[in-house]
Amino acid sequence: MRPGIRASWQPCVVVDVPESGYLDVVGNSFACDFGHRKKGASCIPVDVPPNGYLASSGTDWQCERGFRKTRHECLAIEVPANARLTASGNAWMCNEGYRQNRKTCVPEQPSARISP
Repeated sequence: MRPGIRASWQPCVVVDVPESGYLDVVGNSFACDFGHRKKGASCIPVDVPPNGYLASSGTDWQCERGFRKTRHECLAIEVPANARLTASGNAWMCNEGYRQNRKTCVPEQPSARISP
C-alpha cells in the first residue's frame, strides 16, 4: 500500500494532512509539526502563556522556575519567610530549623529533654 493511503472497509482512502502537519512514519495518519498539537483533524499551535516555554515534546508547555502550571497559566510561587524553592523550582520548602504550617514556616519546637 502506498504511504498516504490507509485501508478501510471501503476502497483505500487518502489521508488528509492538515496545515502544520505531515504524514506519520507509518503513512496512514498524520502528526503535527513541533510547536503544534493534534485537535481533531487539525494541527493547532501550542499556546504558551507568559512565564512559560515550549516543552521538549513540542506538544505542550511548562513553567519557568519559580512558577507553577495551572490549566492555562503559570502562577508565581509565593515563597514565605524562612523558606526556599525546591530543586524542581515549582514548589517551596522550609529551611532547616523550620517546619511547614499551612502557607508559612514556623520554628521547630525543641525536643523536650529529660534530665538524669
